[in-house]
Amino acid sequence: MAGAARGMAMRGEDGSWAVVATVQEPAPLVAAFAAHWLALGAEEVHLFLDGPSPEVEAALTGRPGVRLVVCDAAFWATRRREGRPALVTGRQRFNANAVLREGRQAWLVHCDADEFLVPEAAIAGQLAMLGPGVDFARIGVKERLWLRHSAPQTIFDGVFRGPDPRDGTRREGLDPALRPCLNPHGMLGHAAGKSVVRRGAAVRMGIHFPEPQGPKLPPQALEAWRAERGGTIAGWLAHFDGLTPLHWVV
Repeated sequence: MAGAARGMAMRGEDGSWAVVATVQEPAPLVAAFAAHWLALGAEEVHLFLDGPSPEVEAALTGRPGVRLVVCDAAFWATRRREGRPALVTGRQRFNANAVLREGRQAWLVHCDADEFLVPEAAIAGQLAMLGPGVDFARIGVKERLWLRHSAPQTIFDGVFRGPDPRDGTRREGLDPALRPCLNPHGMLGHAAGKSVVRRGAAVRMGIHFPEPQGPKLPPQALEAWRAERGGTIAGWLAHFDGLTPLHWVV
């Protein structure tokens, strides 16, 4: 019976889910990130500290639902033959795929500490409704901008803008000083969103989307695979790009 039940879970009837992030943010932001996702129903929040952080460790070690790992030299020496990946995106992918292989929940969200989900319905229920042919579901993104002449009281004040399907760099209503900073989608940060991925699917996690295991597909074939195997989540990520000094510089 246990094997049969697990088989049902791997086909998607199980809406259990977790979150993974590789973080290097101040302790208050990391704690808020973990609390937010746990409050939405995540069974676990896996936090990989991209180096020692005594403040984060003191705040979150032993907290229910939080799985905290310090990615120090000893971690990389025992987990990866080639050692620590040079790029943070490589470290993010490595950690996310480790949780995808080793985790207990049926689904896994991979995002950053400056991204907070705003769902339109319970995530577990949405995931449980996805059919067995769906390997991942995309979560769209909107980014916070301040309103002119406003006096914000919290980080959620201001407005959240989504991608513009037209040429967003010419979008009306923006401060002209912003326009050179916008990408073709009219965003300061990414417009791709992030994904929740089915554990047990023949995929490897990426920064925004998974890819099928095996040889790397050319762009057109990859888009076709995503259209065939992907679903969507009703809701969006509130992206606070540039929230911390490090984010702003990057």
